[in-house]
Amino acid sequence: MRCVLLQHVANGEVMGNQEILQNETQEDAGITFGSLWRFIKRAWLRTAICVVCALALAGLVIGGLMLTRSQTESTVARIEFVYPGISTGLAPDGSVFNKDEIRSVNVLQAAIADAGLESKITSADALRAHLSITDVISDEYALLLQQAAAEDTAAAQAAQAALREYKFFPTRFDVRLAPGFDLTAEESKHLLSNILNAYKMYFKETWGTLAFSSSVYDSESDSEREQFLDFIDYYDLYSSQLGTIENAVSRFAQTDASFRSPVTNKTFSDLAAQAAIIRKHYDDFSSVVITGGISKNLEQTKKTLEQEIVRLEQRRNKLLIDKSNLEDQLETMAVRLVIIDTNGNKTEETELPPEYYALQNRLTDVGAQISLNGEQTEILRLRVSLFGSAVASPQEDIDRAQAHLDFISGESKLFVSEVNDTIDTYYDFKYGVESLYVSSPPTILTTFSDVPKLYILLAAGAIGLVAGLIMTQIVIVLKRRKAAAAKTAGNPVKKSDD
Repeated sequence: MRCVLLQHVANGEVMGNQEILQNETQEDAGITFGSLWRFIKRAWLRTAICVVCALALAGLVIGGLMLTRSQTESTVARIEFVYPGISTGLAPDGSVFNKDEIRSVNVLQAAIADAGLESKITSADALRAHLSITDVISDEYALLLQQAAAEDTAAAQAAQAALREYKFFPTRFDVRLAPGFDLTAEESKHLLSNILNAYKMYFKETWGTLAFSSSVYDSESDSEREQFLDFIDYYDLYSSQLGTIENAVSRFAQTDASFRSPVTNKTFSDLAAQAAIIRKHYDDFSSVVITGGISKNLEQTKKTLEQEIVRLEQRRNKLLIDKSNLEDQLETMAVRLVIIDTNGNKTEETELPPEYYALQNRLTDVGAQISLNGEQTEILRLRVSLFGSAVASPQEDIDRAQAHLDFISGESKLFVSEVNDTIDTYYDFKYGVESLYVSSPPTILTTFSDVPKLYILLAAGAIGLVAGLIMTQIVIVLKRRKAAAAKTAGNPVKKSDD
């Protein structure tokens, strides 16, 4: 009886082992989510350990990626303008301000040479591609944006209304030099500093330089011009330059009457008064020379006057043709009819195209040139009549006229020097230190190509889950192989839950 029971038990174990092997064999027939789930239920501890290990591995991978993430080191400086007009987007002369001039080719060429980097940077255009100019919003504008983005309150509505009417023109700009050209950090900062200095010089030369030449007053007898210029020619040359200076000084006196140069100790009004005195001396010289018909070479002077009259008449004819053509274009220009609706009241008005006003301005300019041409022609004809009846001048008259010319030449040279010094110091004050400065010197700014934190967590979780499942599948395969090996050897397979 006992033998029969033992036989039944043995048969039961074999059948149990066969059942387990059959289940393993069925699972081994194909890896499915169902087989994976049955294994996880049966060996949950082992699966949990695999997933935890995979998550730890994913954390190490992500951490390594964060430590080795890409970074960019650029050089940044801030430049600020404070002259009148910049807050409305205008340059010193009233034209539209162009920030791109900060990285103009001339500026960059000067900066490369000053920095001594010609061997590394061979093209200003290549350097220009590495430079960017970014507007810096004003504190007032930033505050309005912040208030407008707040909750729907009365203050927010007021800020939104203000923004609709607000016209923002930047006065500060960030100049950024991107990495490149195999420059060290110090070389990058040095280069950007030279770029800003070169631009400051460009700014001053463009808007802060109005130098008048004193070489026109060289009237010495050994001058190369002596054989070509007579006394009356010198008068015309000096008078033309003095007129230009008078206009400039008058304009400065109206713009900034209180400015007094620390170099010359003169205001622009002082210079204007001095110019009036020199103009009187010019007129005295002209009266002596023209009225007296004094000339170094009378026949040559007569010929030159006649040639100049012919030139002015030819110029006048061309201007008259231009005037006629412009008038014809204006007459044939189509007029558009515009209907304006004001609270239901419709009115018709004529509207001229934009080209009309441009042509009208050109016509006005041509008319002014014709008028000036007529005045100049009359002056020359008067001179021709005076010199036409003159005879060769005595040497003593020529010497007296030459002494007078030497006097006004020396006087004019000193005056031009004072004008240039006064204007130069004015521009240093107006468009130099106080109008343009570097508010933040060049510094190295490091930026990272960060991945948002949520994406990092999702990536780590996905990597960990996939790795855990893979490890679990590896364990399943190994367990099946062990079961298959035990079956082949005829050993009983012990069922495990861990």
